[in-house]
Order: sequence, then C-alpha cells, then structure tokens
Amino acid sequence: EFSPLRNRAILDHFPPGSTFKLFIALAALKEGIANKNTSVTCHGGMKFGSRRFNCWKTHGTVDFTGAIRESCDVFFYQLGIQLGIDKIAHYARLFGLGARTGLGIAGEQRGHIPDSEWKLKRFNEPWQPGETLSVAIGQGFVDVTPIQLVSAYSAIGNRGFLYRPYMIRRIEKTSGELVKEFKPELMRRIDMDAAVFDPVKEGLFEVVNNMRGTGVRSRSQKTEISGKTGTAQVRAFANIMSQKCEKMPYSDRHHGWFVGYAPKENPEIAVVAIAEHSCHGSLAGPVVKDVMEAYFDKQASLVAGPAVDPADPTLAKQAADATKPVEPTGVSPNQNRRVATPALPIKVDETREE
Repeated sequence: EFSPLRNRAILDHFPPGSTFKLFIALAALKEGIANKNTSVTCHGGMKFGSRRFNCWKTHGTVDFTGAIRESCDVFFYQLGIQLGIDKIAHYARLFGLGARTGLGIAGEQRGHIPDSEWKLKRFNEPWQPGETLSVAIGQGFVDVTPIQLVSAYSAIGNRGFLYRPYMIRRIEKTSGELVKEFKPELMRRIDMDAAVFDPVKEGLFEVVNNMRGTGVRSRSQKTEISGKTGTAQVRAFANIMSQKCEKMPYSDRHHGWFVGYAPKENPEIAVVAIAEHSCHGSLAGPVVKDVMEAYFDKQASLVAGPAVDPADPTLAKQAADATKPVEPTGVSPNQNRRVATPALPIKVDETREE
C-alpha cells in the first residue's frame, strides 16, 4: 500500500519546508542583505499585500542564528522579499537543487527550483511577489529529492565543496582482481567565503544542541550533530496552525524532514530522513541521529580492532604485528595517516516541533 520498495531518495520529490531556509540564509549573507547581527521581530506572522503570511509560532525578536535555530518563518519571508525569486533560484541551484545529482541510478528525478522565467513559460503569467514568500520557507513551487537535499547539506558542512554522490566503491572479479574503482568527484567549489558559511553552520549546530532549537531530540552523546528540521505542507492551508495536524486525514498531514551532518567541524557523514505525513520533523530527527551514531560506533570499532584473548599466542602475535608502525616506502609521511577531507554525501535512505 505504501510502496515500500520504491526508492524515494531519488524517485520522489517533496517540498523541502524549512530545510530550504538555509539556502535563503546563505544567499542573503553572500548578497550583503543580512549579516550575523541581523534581527527581526516576529509577531506570529506578517502582512504582505492583501494577505497575511503566518509563522508557525510567535518568536519575538530573533537574530540570524536564532532564526535558524527556532525556524522563524517571518525572518525568512523578509529575506526572501529582498532577494527576489531569481536570486533565490540561482543560489539553490549552486547547491545542486533542481538538477539530477548524477548518482547513476535510472529514474532519478530533477526536483524543481522555480524562477520568473519558468512561471511565464509554464503558466503564461508573471511571477507574483507573494509567491516568493512561499518559496522562502520551502513551499510553493519548490520541490527537492532527498538525495539532492543531503548532498546540498554536505556542501554546507564542508563550506562549499559539492560532490557527486556514488553508490559503489569498487568492482572486483571473484579472484579479487580490481575491475574499476570509484572515487569522490568534485562537481563544483561554491564561491562563498567561510564568513558566509560560519553563521549558518552555527545556526544548524544550535538547532540540535541548544534547548530552544527545533531539533533537540536529535542531540547525541557520541558526536556533535548539526542539522535542520522541516515541516512540508502537502496542501495549501491559510494557517499551518489553524488545526492540529494529527487530526487531519492522513493524506493531508504534513511531511517531516530532518537533514544534517556530523561532527560539527570536519564532518564525515551527512544523513537525511523524511517521515511522510508524520506532521513534524521531530519524528525524522531521531532516525538521522541513530544512523549517525551507528556510523561512528562502527568507525570506533574499526580503529579499536577485534578483542584478543591474551591466552591465545597466535592471535596475540597477529594483533601485535598489526600495530607495528608502517615502514617508510618513499611516500609522504602523511599518506598513511587519515586526513580530514571535505564531507561526502552519504545516502540513507524538530523538543520543539516546527
């Protein structure tokens, strides 16, 4: 009934909801529209034209980091108005949204990042300013696939390196002979300074690790997780808080997103989860946490190696041999050490609720 064998990571696309706000934030910083000290007062919504655009709660005055941490819609409405749809589209596309990642699996969808030219061609109508506010919080005409979103967040985590995701590390014959090896492929280096990425990365860290953050249920004792919750409406509602989501028919309930990376600095893993019709990202966040913790547990076990019975002389000798230093082989002394590299997107697959 729910198509459990369908590869939703590449075959389905969804409104990204508040996970899209990070690209608005980056665009605003890069364009000089905002800085880390920018603040906005949220009264639970704002009027634009003849319509009121609601926030999911009344936040009061929030600064740049607080707007990310508490996912304030009003803050991002105002940034969206100043940016305009075409600049929003430009920056979202820089991070790979609206295009296939090139993962190499048939059927991968493009998702969609709208702009004024597309609206005119598709509907023979000009872009309306109010539509920009919807896009600024990841609603309206914008859709992304999970694999696009996690790839884009990995590029935020490593400050601008967008890699092509891949599924296979190497192909070997039954004899062990190497047929083909796959390595990370850098698609582009996004032209943004660390001063642009750092306030955004701090906001993502506080989402999970500050008690006022929307993703505190994803906090881990094993690693420092940074990420973003998102609630994606599947139908247009004048006020997202007008009725309790769980009381709606199942098909009308919002999707819940969580996407993030770990650790905070020099991240090694990026994970995304979408809980369809779950109403809140608070259900998706712990899934991401569990996957990340399993990864770091495995990494720790690989470093520690298997337990050795000291009474078994053969195993003890093998363990001793394995810990002997590697003799120089004419290569750089750093070649045999693990060096931090930009995070690679790893496909898998808010306690405050947004």
